[in-house]
Amino acid sequence: MRTALSALFGDFDRGRTSRRQLLRALGIAVAMRPAAALAQGQCGGARAGTPAARRASIGHISFGITPFDPDDVKAELDKRGLNARVDTGGRGDIHTSPYKSYHTTTPNGIDLQISATTHANRDA
Repeated sequence: MRTALSALFGDFDRGRTSRRQLLRALGIAVAMRPAAALAQGQCGGARAGTPAARRASIGHISFGITPFDPDDVKAELDKRGLNARVDTGGRGDIHTSPYKSYHTTTPNGIDLQISATTHANRDA
């Protein structure tokens, strides 16, 4: 983690990374670090092999954006060379479905979801 952060700041200092890219990467790193700490633990002794010994993991990271225009979001992902996979929760076409999102895989292998669902409009 320390090496990755050093490289990130080095790229920023050399002008190869914008401030926006730096802050975005730091935000993801901060979000991932607590989960990674949980995922690395191991149970031993009496708890070994029990359900309490399961490792924590993250399936994906999701960002909700508004306004969400399916064609614009796909175009932006394509422009960045990211493969956009439609996810409507099995509810049909992305243009008419009440649930709209795309999944892509980041260069470091994390499943990233860009969704129309935000804190303000999600079902409670």
